[in-house]
Amino acid sequence: MAQLEKLIERLKARPSEMRYREVRQVLEAFGWSPRDEEGSHVAYKKPGNRTIVVSKVGGQKVSRYQLDQICEILGLDDE
Repeated sequence: MAQLEKLIERLKARPSEMRYREVRQVLEAFGWSPRDEEGSHVAYKKPGNRTIVVSKVGGQKVSRYQLDQICEILGLDDE
């Protein structure tokens, strides 16, 4: 659990980029599941919520504007 908490804190700090696999780990911990993958875009779904589409820059990184969106949807700024 300590590793997940560190990833969440890093996500909340909004680095300029974050590894896709780290973002995926956080999303899955919050109950989101990858559904559709098309090229560099992956759609994550959770019943009762809107779809989150994550763009992978260079196939491995997620940019800051998406980290902002993910934090807002997950409610990380409210903590």
